[in-house]
Amino acid sequence: MGLEEAAPAETISQTGEVIGERGTQKLGIVRNTKIADVLAEDQWRFRNSRDSSIEKVLAQVKANPLTLTPNADDVVKWKRGDVAYVSEFSAYNTWNIVHTQNIKVPWAKLIWFKQGVPRFAFVTWLAVKDRLSTGSRMRAWGLLAPYSDRRHHQTRLRFWVAFFTQHMIGSLLFS
Repeated sequence: MGLEEAAPAETISQTGEVIGERGTQKLGIVRNTKIADVLAEDQWRFRNSRDSSIEKVLAQVKANPLTLTPNADDVVKWKRGDVAYVSEFSAYNTWNIVHTQNIKVPWAKLIWFKQGVPRFAFVTWLAVKDRLSTGSRMRAWGLLAPYSDRRHHQTRLRFWVAFFTQHMIGSLLFS
């Protein structure tokens, strides 16, 4: 069955975005339910819900009357941008909707450069973000016993700092 619209398709299409994965369960419908299965004799057949966000969506859906046209094909619409829905699919636009854009930090080129070793870049990135599971952090979690020889730990830390500094200076000079 096709759908003649008295309201824009965006209202119906956005329902899934607002109510999420659990919303269809709360409404008592399966994810791939057709409108013809939920709209019978101009009455929407949804399960009652006490969720305020679902109640708002249902009020909006019920406020926009729809008429089903027998023997007409359904139309698929793809989201493009924030509010536009089109009939052609675009992987680029879909990626831009799904992918979250992060702010570029000024130090990114120091770590992620063309000739850099990915393993070293990753460890450096973790160090800059203070996310390394260092010995002191693991001891705080109770995963390591305290060091018996403190000098051994300091020597290893100095070696790592020297190695890191040499690697970064070399990469800056030769890139």
